[in-house]
Amino acid sequence: MAFRTPSQEPSLQRQVLQQNLDAQAQRTALELREREADIKRRELENIKLELEIEEKRRALGASNH
Repeated sequence: MAFRTPSQEPSLQRQVLQQNLDAQAQRTALELREREADIKRRELENIKLELEIEEKRRALGASNH
């Protein structure tokens, strides 16, 4: 088992901290993309519902004439 010298410790700590920061940034970016996808999905669902409502209104309008 190799022993690290004291001068290697800060470098290793910096490396681990940087890896943690990188992983956190990737997680944050992924969460943001997931939220954006959820918003887009809801927007599309709203458009679909609006189209269905409009279709029913037109059908009702046609049946009343």
